[in-house]
Amino acid sequence: MYLAAGTLRLHDLRGAITNSWEEFGRSESMILSGLMSWEESLYGRFLKPADRILVVGCGTGRDLIALLKLGYHVDGVDAAPRAIALACHMLEREGLHAELSTGRIETVTLQGSFDAFIFSWFCYGYIPQADTRIGVLRKLKPHLNPAG
Repeated sequence: MYLAAGTLRLHDLRGAITNSWEEFGRSESMILSGLMSWEESLYGRFLKPADRILVVGCGTGRDLIALLKLGYHVDGVDAAPRAIALACHMLEREGLHAELSTGRIETVTLQGSFDAFIFSWFCYGYIPQADTRIGVLRKLKPHLNPAG
């Protein structure tokens, strides 16, 4: 939306996207609301309880916490530092643990391998430029388990 108007350079666009997500989903009731019915249905069809999942765009942790409570092994990454800080607080409060990283999926260093990558709330579409989105998929491929 910003780029279409031609008002921002790519660097500024990335900053605007991060800033807009800083405040999204900050209420405790939202964070602890669990998965939406369509998410439960979708994830239940494709994920196994022992799966290791990376939630890209984990934000304040709504889907991350819900997946942990369902028994999945989940880590998260998000570009919004304040959202990650709140997710860490909520994880601790709920007695849960996940490795969380602050950074853009395009540049963050990933550790280990995963059975699935979930791009939360369509955040894949928020990665500017098609070649960058394709680069993200190439970056993730070596971290995907063979059966993933």
